[in-house]
Amino acid sequence: MIRLPLILLLQLIVFVSFAQTSVYKPYFPREADPALWEEAWLLTEANEYNAEKADSLLILSMDRLTQNRQPAANLMVVTLLADYMGSMGRNPARGKEILDNSGKIFSSQNDTLHIAWVYRHSMMAYNSVYTRNAAGIATHFRKAYHVLMTLDNNHPLVPVLQYNLMQAFFQMRKVVEGFEYFNPLIEHAEKNDEWFFMVNAYLGAGNIIKFYNPGLSLEFLQYAFFLANRHQVDRHLNDPFLYISLGSAHTATDHHKQALEYYQEGLETLREHNPRNKSLESSFLYYMGVSHGNMGNYFPAINYLDSAATLEMELAGKSRNWHRTMGLKGKNLNFAQQFDQAQKINQEVYNYFKETTAHQNSYYFQNASLELMRSYAGLGEYDLALQLGQEAIYTFLAMEVPEDLFVLPNLTQHISPDRNYLQLEEALYLKLDIMRQMALENPDQEIIPHMLHHFETVTHFTDFHASVVASEETLSALSARFKHNANKLLDGLVVLEAAKEQMQEAYLLAARSKAYLLQTENIINQYHGKEGSMMKSQEEKARRAQLNIRLLDISPADDPEKWEELTREILHLEKNIFVADILNPVETDQLMQHMASGRNAGSVNDNIRKDEMVIDFYQTEKHLHTFVITDDSFHAFSRELPGNLSEMATDLFRQIKMGSQANTNRLASAISEILFKDIETDRKNHLTIIPDENLHALPFDILLIQNNPLLEAHAISYRYSSHLYRTSTGDTSPRFRSFLAMAPVFDNNQPLESDYLTAQYTSEEEYRDIIKDGLSLAPLPATLEETEALTETLALAGLQTMSLERHEATRANFKKHAPEFDIIHLSTHGFSNNNEPEKSGLALFDSISNEPGTETFVTSLLKTGEIATRQLNADLVVLSACKSGYGAIHKGEGIMGISRGFIAAGANNVVASLWKVHDQKTRMFMLTFYGYLLQGKEYAEALRLTKLEKQREGWLTMDWAGFILIDGL
Repeated sequence: MIRLPLILLLQLIVFVSFAQTSVYKPYFPREADPALWEEAWLLTEANEYNAEKADSLLILSMDRLTQNRQPAANLMVVTLLADYMGSMGRNPARGKEILDNSGKIFSSQNDTLHIAWVYRHSMMAYNSVYTRNAAGIATHFRKAYHVLMTLDNNHPLVPVLQYNLMQAFFQMRKVVEGFEYFNPLIEHAEKNDEWFFMVNAYLGAGNIIKFYNPGLSLEFLQYAFFLANRHQVDRHLNDPFLYISLGSAHTATDHHKQALEYYQEGLETLREHNPRNKSLESSFLYYMGVSHGNMGNYFPAINYLDSAATLEMELAGKSRNWHRTMGLKGKNLNFAQQFDQAQKINQEVYNYFKETTAHQNSYYFQNASLELMRSYAGLGEYDLALQLGQEAIYTFLAMEVPEDLFVLPNLTQHISPDRNYLQLEEALYLKLDIMRQMALENPDQEIIPHMLHHFETVTHFTDFHASVVASEETLSALSARFKHNANKLLDGLVVLEAAKEQMQEAYLLAARSKAYLLQTENIINQYHGKEGSMMKSQEEKARRAQLNIRLLDISPADDPEKWEELTREILHLEKNIFVADILNPVETDQLMQHMASGRNAGSVNDNIRKDEMVIDFYQTEKHLHTFVITDDSFHAFSRELPGNLSEMATDLFRQIKMGSQANTNRLASAISEILFKDIETDRKNHLTIIPDENLHALPFDILLIQNNPLLEAHAISYRYSSHLYRTSTGDTSPRFRSFLAMAPVFDNNQPLESDYLTAQYTSEEEYRDIIKDGLSLAPLPATLEETEALTETLALAGLQTMSLERHEATRANFKKHAPEFDIIHLSTHGFSNNNEPEKSGLALFDSISNEPGTETFVTSLLKTGEIATRQLNADLVVLSACKSGYGAIHKGEGIMGISRGFIAAGANNVVASLWKVHDQKTRMFMLTFYGYLLQGKEYAEALRLTKLEKQREGWLTMDWAGFILIDGL
């Protein structure tokens, strides 16, 4: 599994080492001597160690134990003091001695109060925390737990031990064993309304899941916070560590602004309740520096880190923590390009960890090496930077460092699922970037093979990380990093004027960086769970999907009780699936082999048809790279990226919508000059366009190559990723045996019952077009005519047909019938959500009553994330809906729109729209399109002929150019 940044490692250590005697406070009997109890409690709450006071209280308590006076109550005072001496007094041996002596007292008295014996072992386990003996914690707690359950399974100490057993195993990374105590803890909390332990369970689980699946961890921790607020669990709301947990989970999922807010709230809570805790205050200041740095606020980050370092210096001088904080300051100085200051700090930090770290593949040493590399590179000391890179790579693998700055070991031989290679990957990427910087200053073509070799090597680790990653968020970050570095590689090769053969090699490597998330998700879904996971896990995944859909319709503010109940059931299933995936891991080698198939392709000309030309665009910060490939040719073109290309594309759409043909033609010609300069189509009939970034929004049909309109001579299709990753290039004739049409119509002013059909899911302008009078969906009467005419025509042609209209067009019917059909045609409203693309969707109905004759229907979205979980067998999906072919664009993921869900679900081809088209025009367009299909035309050619026909009929560009064909994986 991919491990996470230092902030998460530090947080785990903080949690298991923090004295948690407050957990026991409600269960300490005080009948024997309330005054003695309060004295002991006040002593342990203080921030300064008072040995004399502790010894006097201990003597008194032990004397009472010897006299057998209220043994349970006095034992609690003794154990409280033992914990105090072991932690605050930094003398674990003394704490253990006290507990041993109390046990001997009970043994000498032949005490039948077995529970005291259990207390003894549980407290001994607590003492093990301070000796960092996780195995000792688990051993003592487990013994105590089993004895206690035998004697009294309703004792109030039971949930305490369940929680601490869970945490003890989590500390040892024995996740499965730890979760054995999760369910009993939840059950106890539910039965007894013990909200403190309910919050504890989700908090503890979230903190360990964070190391494997940050997104799921965030769900657990947010639920814990919700429970603490709803049920007013003040002990958690006033606990600074709750805010550290929430902040670090947001940091791990790249929600840095929210992370900063939690750290700030935690610091305020700390200062309000414990203002003298300098150690914890320095931790909050450090984490706030982390957040500011992650948001690009480098100088505020440096200020917070300076404050943290000052407190750490007061506490322990130039300690390990001080150097850790200064290392992060050096990192931010690098990002702020203050390389002189950064080099001095990073050199000191590097020297410290090199001298004090037993294993130089540790996080601290590796991180110090990378930051010092960046400082030297920023100062132009490239040889020193590359030498440090070699040290980082070879010491990580415990190998002798060579003198050659560019030679690499066969790193693929060192891959193991048990290790974390993110820093090794970063060292390779950093060396590659330093080579690029060298090329910019002093072009030298001899460095090209080294750049290609480093990038080819690092792709093995990228694939490895993708194969073991446990969350979409981490995979998304991995994909974005891959695309970012592929862009840097291409820019460097352009500056060096790389040869054609070298550009071909680069294309084989970089082609995977676009839509990498979609590629890897499909492969992981294909192999993960088919053989290893149990059927129960598959059933739980299906149930989870159903509950998640229900949860989208519920607000925690409007119906907190129902939201709490549903979320708890979902998280229970998530936990079971998470554990099942650990018990039944994917075969990493098998996944990597399939994920690398394109990288190891024999030729860039693979998977291309005879009549086809692929045009693959890559936009970097400075260049537009274009690869033009046929079955027997390869050309690479690069030019500086015009700064106004995005504005030109936006203006083109505006002119199309306004119906200004002259301005549309002018802008189309100007954009064509940028995109297609020097490109010839080699008389190929079919063009496959692979856009990048904002080029996804362009209607390529209206552009020109060599002053010739593309539409006149070329059928055009679009792809989210390179042709190298096609699953088939065989027969492209339509599979045309069965047809499903759905048209909800909305002609009765259907009210917007579902609160998620709101303007937040679409642009304000699009929302006004879709919503009638702000209260109901605008009617689409032509969609009914469209589906009825298509169904009748195709039935006469011999196809098996089904038409689901009006209230029959439900999400349930789609799920039931869609997998059975070759062609799926959906005529409805489309809603896009750029912030959460998986919640974009198509408007259908839901039935909320199953009694015959009394059905009530509400509007509902068939969401992109929901579609992607289906298993479709469709050869063609036609989305006769607004903006179904467009959406948010994410680096390394491609375009995230409604059509993406159908591609992920297995559709071979999708016809979608880039913008809203009037429903009557859409009806006529679709009837013509299907007419050409019935004549035996391929999908792309049928779409081309339809557009030409409508163009000749005098249709505006707005009415025909927005329909595109997307080729599935």
